[in-house]
Amino acid sequence: MIVHRKHTEPVTLTWAGEIRRNAFSQPLAAGLNLVAEAFPVASSPLNRGLTYANGVTGATILSQADQVLVYNGAGYDTYYLARNSTGSIEQWVLVGGGSTNHNSSKVFSPTEARFIRKILADPDYYIPNWLNL
Repeated sequence: MIVHRKHTEPVTLTWAGEIRRNAFSQPLAAGLNLVAEAFPVASSPLNRGLTYANGVTGATILSQADQVLVYNGAGYDTYYLARNSTGSIEQWVLVGGGSTNHNSSKVFSPTEARFIRKILADPDYYIPNWLNL
């Protein structure tokens, strides 16, 4: 759900529901996928199971790797799975951010959507219940 308000005064919204206690299926198509967080907390690529072993395409070249795009107010911060051919290096990195490992960075927000750009479709992708509820 996306809410766009045209007024600036504060408003209080109440959401009722139940936190899921199971893995969350989120089939991903090739190309751009607009996704929301499965749980009401921030999560990292590793929390969401975004690994080569779980069907994510990694590469040393940005255009050949799966990506996560985070809107920053003026454009997008792009993270991609950097993985060499032997798999001895596999980590999420920020374009323009050097080689800093973002595997555990909380790039997924419970209050904002993200784009996941997939090289190949992944109809079986699911988010594990990493909260262990």
